[in-house]
Amino acid sequence: MLPGLMKVTRDSAYQANFKRAGGWLGADGAYSLPLNAERTLWVFSDTVAGQAGGPISMTHNSLALETPDGFEFSEKQAFTPPDGRGWFWVYDGAPAATEDRQQLFLGQFEEAPGAEGFGFRFVDSWLAEVKTGSKVSEVEVTGYRRLSELMPQVRGQQGAALHFGSALCQDESYKYIYGTQDFGFCKQLVVARVPVGDELMHSEQHWEVYGPEGWSRSGEVRSLSDGRGQPLDVANELSVFRREGAYFMVTQVGDQVRLLRASRPEGPFELAAEPYQVKEDHPGSFTYNAKGHEQEIDERGILVSYNRNVLPFAELVQHPEQYQPQFLRFPLPR
Repeated sequence: MLPGLMKVTRDSAYQANFKRAGGWLGADGAYSLPLNAERTLWVFSDTVAGQAGGPISMTHNSLALETPDGFEFSEKQAFTPPDGRGWFWVYDGAPAATEDRQQLFLGQFEEAPGAEGFGFRFVDSWLAEVKTGSKVSEVEVTGYRRLSELMPQVRGQQGAALHFGSALCQDESYKYIYGTQDFGFCKQLVVARVPVGDELMHSEQHWEVYGPEGWSRSGEVRSLSDGRGQPLDVANELSVFRREGAYFMVTQVGDQVRLLRASRPEGPFELAAEPYQVKEDHPGSFTYNAKGHEQEIDERGILVSYNRNVLPFAELVQHPEQYQPQFLRFPLPR
């Protein structure tokens, strides 16, 4: 029998950092990239800014810097496709060789027919290198690179959009880059890797993907298993972290936030506790893309965020606070 997650709690103190009356008002995405013991770079995707109760504007990504003094937010769009096509949403990242630089994954999207709030389609995966600083205004993009240049012989299954960068995890030998095969309403987990000493953006000879025959530099990817031999259902955004030799994952499927565990980075990933049901009461609100923040583990468990949104768009204009990430504490199995 799985251990329950009956003591999942709201982290009201952490949530207070995101209550805003002006400027940056809310966003989805919400990946956190620890820079050192005292600074964490937060990267967001679609972002609303303005004045609560007043006019708002939207950009496709934004940043915040967390220090012991609190959060410094910037609503300015940080990443723009160099080919001029569509926009970038931001995913996970890892430190570059130089101390003040990070490399992070970007998903390129463009407009496409669809229901309100879902009129987009995936175009490509990119990597960006950013130079960080002591202030969020000092963060600067120093380069972009298409992921297809690093994995030219890798392909997904027919009919699936293949994207990497949903989560990164590292052991003694490799950096593991998790992603998805996106079939529309169904997303399946895939994984690539590079040696620990290699930079993500400059490892043309060393990228490998996990496929039907194991690890290889070319060929079709293999969807990771749920422990019953079936492809694991996940969200486009998630997190994977290593703890006491095991690989843990936080992901959200529907309104369930799931904590899973595997003994190997390529799985299978099985439930480590009963799923937690997310509930929001505001009319038109919906939630998605929960993830863990492994630098924030204490006696209450790991900090977990999930994205909250509201439709129609007119309702978001009136209630931009509905677009602020929500924070929980998940106890970790012993």
